[in-house]
Amino acid sequence: MAYSPDGTQLATTSDDGTTRLWTATTGQPLAVLVVLPDDGWAVLLPDGGYKLVGEAGDNLWWTIKMCRFEAGELDPYVPGLERLAEDVPILR
Repeated sequence: MAYSPDGTQLATTSDDGTTRLWTATTGQPLAVLVVLPDDGWAVLLPDGGYKLVGEAGDNLWWTIKMCRFEAGELDPYVPGLERLAEDVPILR
């Protein structure tokens, strides 16, 4: 666990290998960071936005009613689910 220099954000790690960012004063989630093989990574945001660098392979997918979908496959069909361009800031 670590606080940002200004004390407004908190970062925690977990046994599942993720790092989570929180608003320190409210406990609201800001982002989940996932390390992928071959130096890749993904950031998942509470509003459905995500950023993916590298190949997700079997490490990042969505499940709806027992059906598995690859990263990006549902973007055109699920409102709010959106892959962010590389130049878009993660925390908007």
